[in-house]
Amino acid sequence: MRKQSAVATASAHAEQRRRATWAAQCITIGVVVPACAFVAALILYLTTLAPSITLANGASDSGELASAAYTLGIAHPTGYPLYTVAGFVVTHLGRDEPAHLLNAFSAVMGALCVGLVTLIAVTAARRARPGAAGALVAAATLGAPAVLALCPFFWTEATVVETRTLALALDAAVLALLVVPAWPGRRAAMAASLLYGLALCDHLLSLYLAPAVIVLVAPWAGWRARRWLLLAVLFAAGLAPYLYLPLRAATSPVADWGHPDTLGRVLWVVTGAEYRYLMGGLDVAAQVSRVGDMFGLLASQVSWPALAAATLGEGALLAAAGARRLGVALALIFVADVVLTSAYQAPAAPAYLLLGLLCLSIAAAVGWLVAAVAVARLLVRARLTAPAATAAMLLVVVAAASEVGPAVAAGAAVDLASSTAARDGAVAALRRLPHNAIIFAEGDEASFPLWYAQRGLGVRPDVTIVAAALLNFAWYDGQMRALPAFDASQLPPADPTDDPTSDLGIGPVREAALATAAAPGHPVYLVAPTPALDSVCSQIFQPARGAYACVP
Repeated sequence: MRKQSAVATASAHAEQRRRATWAAQCITIGVVVPACAFVAALILYLTTLAPSITLANGASDSGELASAAYTLGIAHPTGYPLYTVAGFVVTHLGRDEPAHLLNAFSAVMGALCVGLVTLIAVTAARRARPGAAGALVAAATLGAPAVLALCPFFWTEATVVETRTLALALDAAVLALLVVPAWPGRRAAMAASLLYGLALCDHLLSLYLAPAVIVLVAPWAGWRARRWLLLAVLFAAGLAPYLYLPLRAATSPVADWGHPDTLGRVLWVVTGAEYRYLMGGLDVAAQVSRVGDMFGLLASQVSWPALAAATLGEGALLAAAGARRLGVALALIFVADVVLTSAYQAPAAPAYLLLGLLCLSIAAAVGWLVAAVAVARLLVRARLTAPAATAAMLLVVVAAASEVGPAVAAGAAVDLASSTAARDGAVAALRRLPHNAIIFAEGDEASFPLWYAQRGLGVRPDVTIVAAALLNFAWYDGQMRALPAFDASQLPPADPTDDPTSDLGIGPVREAALATAAAPGHPVYLVAPTPALDSVCSQIFQPARGAYACVP
């Protein structure tokens, strides 16, 4: 009996040591691997940071976003209040150029997102294959940051002035709160609801996360109405930054897109009504075709081995009882992202696939682990020494090799934003103009850099910049009419309506009216000639000014 008792005691102690070792490995892998991913991504993004604003890689609105943040203004719809307020703080932290500081902010948020995604991947991998060796889990989950951090869409977003890396970091934090704990409790669900509201204050891309959030908080909330009401209240509290828009509009800031001082204008800005014409409108065949195009575009951002690993990993998550809910959540996000993005026909639509890439990277890490476990078992049967370590090394080599292609493509794309041409051209254009000049700029790529040079860098505040394309909106026409550069007595009556929507036919008429009403001492120039002013003046290029003079 004593011998049996001693054996049982020794066995119990051995089991305790095994569990303690496993727990220590979980903690080590769950902390060290995500931390390493964060640091590596941060170094990568900071060393490839764009030096200023850029027109490359879909960042043509970087000048407008930077000037709105620096002056604590209101950016284009959806207003991006969280980004604007955070950007105001960031751009006043040091003496560096505002755009460069915001580029660094994007890098930090991008790296934070990579670290959080890696943490989620570690959790997902552990639950899909609970008995896997620590070395295999660590090697496999390094595939998650590699897939996400090195894909062209994400890398370029993390090095320029853009709002989406902040939203993605918050989205990843929401998922981490609901996934990493073995069972999401009250505090995790409450924090996730609050953060989700904040994420939507940065970018409506986070709407794609909604079905997954509901699925993941359901285990705690259950069928209890009070719990769902509590989460709804916290979610609404997270939306509070949108109150910034009418409060700030009441002070008439320099950057005041949409002037959202009434409920109607606030809704126009927040819902992105300006771009609603780009949503939907496709027949079934065209919609299905575009879904296929979006999926192909997303797949082009990663290597085929990573895509295969993601498919394998998603299957493993759905098959494992402890990871099934996460698998469902990732599938819901991915499908919502691809389908809804396909309905958005704007040039910036491909960037909305980033949430799908986030899910794909998590699933890929699980897939790599499944493949590595299978290889390790084969090595055991072959009676090779250290099968887990060997399989881990093979996994690292294969995963790293598979990401060479996407990394090279991403590096080439990032290099396009390494020029300061957009900033330097705008600064030079303003400095060449005569005192108190008025300059009409057609299109975002012409007006946004000028805004940044003037509002962000303080170049030539005496010059009046007119973004001609925005004259289609009554709110912008009203802002221009109020400027001292124009003689109000020479202008026709203003539009009395409060309708913020665009009238595409009225813009050229308003442009001609403003040019005609230029006050004495305010010469009129144009970035490029326009038919709208043919009846007003002769548009003569002046090399010394680098612009077209409007000569009556």
